[in-house]
Amino acid sequence: MECGIVGLPGAGQTTLFNALTAGHASIVPGASKPNVGVAAVPDPRLALVARFVDTRKVTPATITLVDIPGIHACGGAA
Repeated sequence: MECGIVGLPGAGQTTLFNALTAGHASIVPGASKPNVGVAAVPDPRLALVARFVDTRKVTPATITLVDIPGIHACGGAA
């Protein structure tokens, strides 16, 4: 699964991205390239299921996160 983190500049998207991915993406104002990282999705049930299902490999779920650079608000009131 892939998920994008979108928001206004300075709202904390990169901080959230770093917390979820244990990453060290730098916070650069005006950046144009998104940061991409992978976060593990822990599930304690996986070990129990693996005991009963004969398989060669057990792969835990992951999510790919994309930290999209801040989007500037358009002028005008909503």
